[in-house]
Parts: sequence; structure tokens; C-alpha cells
Amino acid sequence: MSERLIPLDRHEALELARKHPGYRGICAQCGCSTLNACTGLGFLGDENCGWENREQTLCTNPDCLKKAAGPEKMRA
Repeated sequence: MSERLIPLDRHEALELARKHPGYRGICAQCGCSTLNACTGLGFLGDENCGWENREQTLCTNPDCLKKAAGPEKMRA
């Protein structure tokens, strides 16, 4: 069985996620992945992001959550 490869470069990963909506394992907002997670999160800045949804298409980075919520929620 062949495995899908996820590029480590975030720009390539984000392009892949945008070309193929729902591509599992890449955040559609920032292009991070399990192997290349967002860093510097949490109260002390010592945490990495995780997955917000079961499909693994949205990470827990607050910036990504705001973008995913839509323009009306970004003003809050």
C-alpha cells in the first residue's frame, strides 16, 4: 500500500492542501503538519499545535482557528 507523502516545506504543503481540499495531515490555513507543527504556542510559548478536527485539516494554532471561523469572527 502506498502512503501519501506530506512535504516538509510549509508553502508546498499549503499549496497541496489548497489544490486538494480535505487533504488529511496538512492544516488548510497555515500548511503545518504533524512533522512540521506550529511552535511557540501556549502560555509559556513552549507548546506545538495539534489537530482541532478528526480529519486533520485544521490545527489548534489560534491564528488558524480565527481564519477558519471566517471574516466575521476575525474582528472579535
